[in-house]
Parts: sequence; C-alpha cells; structure tokens
Amino acid sequence: AFSEAGAQFMVRGEPERAIEVFTLSLGLRPHDYNTLSGMLSAHTALGTPDEAAEVLESALAARPDDIELLAMLANAYLEAEDAKAAERVVTALMVREPSNYTRFVDVALLFLKSGKTDDAVRVRHRPELQRVSHGHGIPRRLNGELQHQVRAAGRGPRKPGGGLQVAKRA
Repeated sequence: AFSEAGAQFMVRGEPERAIEVFTLSLGLRPHDYNTLSGMLSAHTALGTPDEAAEVLESALAARPDDIELLAMLANAYLEAEDAKAAERVVTALMVREPSNYTRFVDVALLFLKSGKTDDAVRVRHRPELQRVSHGHGIPRRLNGELQHQVRAAGRGPRKPGGGLQVAKRA
C-alpha cells in the first residue's frame, strides 16, 4: 500500500512526499522492487539519484547476486553521473547477465560528458565489451561517438582514415 501511495505522489508531482512514503514501505519490505524503483525515480526527479544509490547499495549488500537490484543501481549511478561507480556496477551486472554489455556505452558516454576521454576509450576497449559485442557493432558505434566527442572537444587529432587518436597529456 505504501508503494502505491508513493507512486501516486509521483504522479501528482510530489517526489518529496513520495520519498517519505517509499522510505516507510522499505521499512516493511526492504527489497521490494517497485518501492526501490519508485525511490530511484523520486530521487532522480529531485536531482538526488546518489541518495537512491545509497539505498540500493544497502539492499544489494543483502542480495549481492540480485540482477534487478544491480540494474537499478547501475541506473542510479548513471543518473548521478558517477561514471566510476556505474562502471563498477555494470561490470558486476554483466558478469551475471552478459546481455547488459550495451550499458558500457552509457558508461563511456558519461566519461566523455565529464571530459574523461581516456577513461571513455579504456571502457570502449574493455575485453568484456569486445567479447560479447562482436557482430553487434557496439564498439564501432561507440568508437564513432568517441571520435565525434574528441573532435568536438578539440582534444585529439584526426587521423586520416577515421581512426581515433587521443592526444597524450603532458
């Protein structure tokens, strides 16, 4: 019932009240996916997804192999724009469910957004991503986005033939 009330507060545009109710709900059912998802949505609406990540980390500590919790936590860190934490969680998620390899694209793009081109390139070349994405064009699409972002930031020279070269920092 609390989870449904929290969802209603979200529908009415009252994420603060939704968080209060979701918190009550988690006191009764600490691993309820609907409540945890609602909590993430409410915190995201308030611009505080990092607070939802803390709640999800606690839930995950009790259920470390829970794929749903890992997926929610990855979303929380992506929303919080915490690329390092997102990479850590996406790695754990992919170990359990390899079809989540496309989330590395989001992680790399987040590194790019924060100006960490070297980290974005490192993620692009992760062995896990290379192994599972073969034939799906993910590295190629990510490489294209990396090239675009690097050129836009003026951080790397264009190589004839379109290859990505990241300028070495002094």
